[in-house]
Amino acid sequence: MTAKNRLAVLVGTAVAGMALLAGTAFACTNLATLNLSTASGSVGDTVTVTGSSFRVGTAKAHHPGGPELEQR
Repeated sequence: MTAKNRLAVLVGTAVAGMALLAGTAFACTNLATLNLSTASGSVGDTVTVTGSSFRVGTAKAHHPGGPELEQR
C-alpha cells in the first residue's frame, strides 16, 4: 500500500469516526415535539396543540397576518 493510499484510508476513517460521534451527540438531545388533538378539521374547528421540550418564551405569540395565539 502506498503512502497516498494509507493517507486516504486514515482520512476516511477519521471522517467516519467524527460522523459517528456527531450522530451520537445529536441522538442524546431533547427534541421538541408537537401533538395535535385531531389529524384534520374544517374551517372554524378548534384544534388543541400540545408540545414538550420547547424553550419557555413570552406569554403570547403573534404570527404576522394571522390570529394572536395564547399560551396556556
